[in-house]
Amino acid sequence: DMGCGTALLAILARKHGATDVVAIDIDEFAYENAKENIVLNGTPDIEVRLGGAEAIKESDSFDFVIANINRNILLMDMANYVRCMHPGSQLFISGFYTDDMDILKEEAARHGLKYIDYAEDNRWAMMRFVKG
Repeated sequence: DMGCGTALLAILARKHGATDVVAIDIDEFAYENAKENIVLNGTPDIEVRLGGAEAIKESDSFDFVIANINRNILLMDMANYVRCMHPGSQLFISGFYTDDMDILKEEAARHGLKYIDYAEDNRWAMMRFVKG
């Protein structure tokens, strides 16, 4: 869960059966809040890391990567997300406008991701990709 904020998505993933869940945020307040929310929600096995994409370890391998961050950060960090994915892993990105979808699709394709679908609400978008 990149840009985890409160760690809501990490907590939901864990409560729905995900294992080896990692929540990462660059903001120290969000990091502390995420740790608190994880304990309050009875999911203490979620690992919380302070930092940006550099907090993704070389040994990390995920079935799903969720990144709710602005367009520029998504573009800058796409390679880091792909590095921790294996064939069949899915990337969900959000935090940007529908106008930004084409440039994000192009960057994802440059890194070997196949566009699957999107959802939108009031010009805000979420896109899903899979690594081939």
